[in-house]
Amino acid sequence: MTYEQLRTLGEVFLVGMASLVFSVAVVWLLARMPSIVPPQHISFLVAVIVAVVGWYAASVRDAENKRREMRVQYLVDAYRKIESISARGATITRTAEQTQAVEKLESALADLQLFGDARQRDLVKGMIQEIESARYADPRQLLVVLRNDMRSALNLPPAPDDPKDILHFRVRPDAGSAPREATPR
Repeated sequence: MTYEQLRTLGEVFLVGMASLVFSVAVVWLLARMPSIVPPQHISFLVAVIVAVVGWYAASVRDAENKRREMRVQYLVDAYRKIESISARGATITRTAEQTQAVEKLESALADLQLFGDARQRDLVKGMIQEIESARYADPRQLLVVLRNDMRSALNLPPAPDDPKDILHFRVRPDAGSAPREATPR
């Protein structure tokens, strides 16, 4: 379990315990003052209190889950954009495809500055500084951190931390040959 999941579970537990204590206190007070609420209405009042507190706890949990889902989606998109531009050649006079790839990279780095944690933002900052000075940056360390953070958020086991483990597979069209047909064995 990640820290974020434990925190959410703890918050839901605390809200549940608070609702239980509050309900017991209300029942105790109302039992001592039958002139305010007739005894036959106490069970209804307790049910309403528990329902309202339960609804609140569920809404807090749902909001936290939605926030986590959105963050993971942005991280997945950023990972895919950065990975898609990696290991591609770039020239000073860019083609339309290269310009689009650079725009994807810029968008991904902006998303990480917005939604990333402190470590991711530090890696993005370093990558931007490398790009500004050398016009190239190796994104593999950032991809490793993104991959492991997403795997953690999805309750998957961690992947290796070695940046050399990030492999870029690119299909390059061979201009001089036609597609080959499968040969029977």
